[in-house]
Amino acid sequence: MKTATGLPHNAFDWKTSKLVCEFNIQHQIMTPIPELYQPKGEPRKIRPVPFEADVVDAMAMSANGPQPSTSQDSEEVSKKAQPTGSKRPSSNDAEGSSPKRPKYEEESDEESPTEPTLIRTVLYGAEHLAHRKHSASAMEIVIIDSVAYIWWYDRQGAIQSYGLDFIEDLPHFMVLLLILQQLPPEGLGILNTLDSSLHIPGPHGELHFKMGNRLLRSWCIHGRATAIFDIVEQTLPPAIPAHLVNLIRTDGLLAKLMWVESNRVQEGMIIEEIYKRMAEKMTEEDRAAVEGHIPDLIAWKLFDELSTKTIRNDLGIGADDISGRVLSLSVFRRLRPITELEGDDFLRAWWDCVLCHLALWKVGVRHRDISVGNLMYYKYEGRVMGVLIDFDLSSLLKEDEENDPTGTDCRGTLQFMATDLLPGEYAPREREHLYQHDFESFFWVLTWVAHRYQGGKEIQNPPFNDWWPHFRESKISFLMDVVTKRRLPPPTSSFKDVWLNVGKVL
Repeated sequence: MKTATGLPHNAFDWKTSKLVCEFNIQHQIMTPIPELYQPKGEPRKIRPVPFEADVVDAMAMSANGPQPSTSQDSEEVSKKAQPTGSKRPSSNDAEGSSPKRPKYEEESDEESPTEPTLIRTVLYGAEHLAHRKHSASAMEIVIIDSVAYIWWYDRQGAIQSYGLDFIEDLPHFMVLLLILQQLPPEGLGILNTLDSSLHIPGPHGELHFKMGNRLLRSWCIHGRATAIFDIVEQTLPPAIPAHLVNLIRTDGLLAKLMWVESNRVQEGMIIEEIYKRMAEKMTEEDRAAVEGHIPDLIAWKLFDELSTKTIRNDLGIGADDISGRVLSLSVFRRLRPITELEGDDFLRAWWDCVLCHLALWKVGVRHRDISVGNLMYYKYEGRVMGVLIDFDLSSLLKEDEENDPTGTDCRGTLQFMATDLLPGEYAPREREHLYQHDFESFFWVLTWVAHRYQGGKEIQNPPFNDWWPHFRESKISFLMDVVTKRRLPPPTSSFKDVWLNVGKVL
């Protein structure tokens, strides 16, 4: 008892914790302790605690927590509050309702005394998944009075068990604790195998490598939860081209892990199809616009055995019309964020991405997520080369298709989405995603960087933070000010000439 009630010997660390317990006492009178426990077949099932509205909001808001301001090459996990990586969710992808980690009042509602407990439970689940280096799932025990519930979290959401009264059914509760104690790391959602040397196939052969430090993580429960890792050891495939070997020696490699929807065409497949269409369908001019301006995919793999549908199918709660998520691992050549550039160098890299995107659109590749984080660059023979990355939300048109069958499924990064695609009071419910929408997104990227970055770094108190959450109305107002030449926030000195030329064009 003294050990259980005393202070811990070491500070709490989410990275090393295996399971969390949340205690909540609502009634002063507990279940009486029986004098003798009689053996019985099964414990009494106590219905799960109903989800309150605020708990659902907490689940959604945690779907896109603190995001880095640059994306693939961020040196550390950003703690900034501005909504730099806010994603608009689709019907099957909760990739973002808020850029911040949600905070809630601790006071309980008289009509719903379990709300604060369940909200904390959701947030603890997000903490568990975010802080572990490699995590497929997390578990918690929530104890309300004398009833214990098990909560399971993965990138498809949360599962709550029936309740077990640990006073009334102490023998069964002890068996449960014994099972949890005996679970291997994989049973607790810890993927230690990803810390070992990995052999992943790629377009040039099998890559042998080992991941090092995590450079980017996502604070979320339901969603892709993209994480970026440095690669510390590597053995390149022998068939890899010599020029690419030299670039890798200069720039290095990065591993990208994310939980993708199993029913979508995966990024690795899309990039492989791009190379195929470059050879078969593109003109020489368009081929030059794409070659060297899309990510160099070195290796990629889907871990189908880690599907979030498995546990739901085993429990009989998996709907056939809802896709699960599987872990995807891709290895790319390391790139630099376009926000490091300024003046003509920025404009050159930005224009490279515009031309690359247009050439891809002509052969049926729809990117559909133009944003600051998805425009990168590298230097080759002294020239800045812009690169369009992140084809996670992209789609491929078949030869007999003129329009994208998923074109009305509008996704993207809210700050840079075209105004026609953003939700709003007078916005149409279904809008086809057209080329003009992605081109408008390129304009918003240019506007964003020109007013928020100076000398390759984001300025203090940058403009446009007040766009959140009314992006559509704010961006329409900004465009009206541009057209009517009203007073606008001036660009930074790094982009004064660039923005002056933009004004002349408009």
